[in-house]
Amino acid sequence: MLNTARCRLEAAQLCPRHHGLGEYYAHAYMIAAAVTLDRDHESPANLSVFLDLGSTSHVEVEWDEPSAEDRRAHGNTDDATEFAAYGLGLIATDVTLSLVALRRAQRRSGGDYWLVPAGSEIGADDAQDFDRTDMVLLEVAGIDQDTEAKMRSRLSQKTKQVRRYEKNLRALALVVGFRGARIWVKDA
Repeated sequence: MLNTARCRLEAAQLCPRHHGLGEYYAHAYMIAAAVTLDRDHESPANLSVFLDLGSTSHVEVEWDEPSAEDRRAHGNTDDATEFAAYGLGLIATDVTLSLVALRRAQRRSGGDYWLVPAGSEIGADDAQDFDRTDMVLLEVAGIDQDTEAKMRSRLSQKTKQVRRYEKNLRALALVVGFRGARIWVKDA
């Protein structure tokens, strides 16, 4: 039997579980996801989450129809796809792997977010984050008009990228295909 999780695309879905987001980014990611999904799908939509291209879970996402203001704010398709991929990727890692965002990764680190197990104790001093041994580096990509070939190619690129930079801790590559309503996750 396939596992199905349900969620609404709203900031409350990500906050406060994802400590590394803050309400501003959570809200922006969820609106971008609604705008991007709304191009090809009706709410609710069922996203297939493929873990290491083996096991499959499903996330049913529901959203309000984006307003004209939302569409204007996310009028740059590339930026909207990137923000939407972050939001849906973090939902996917949460519901399928029980990993949540601790913090944003530095540019040129090979990834986008550092994740930790859901329910982990988070200290008040963010300077101690890098003393943790349970962090997972997550690299995210989004493809608006995905195909099987584009998904495979991008997942391969992202896996190599994150593996090149992170050698000591676990790392994941994740690709969101919006037209195909799919998310592929691979241990790097």
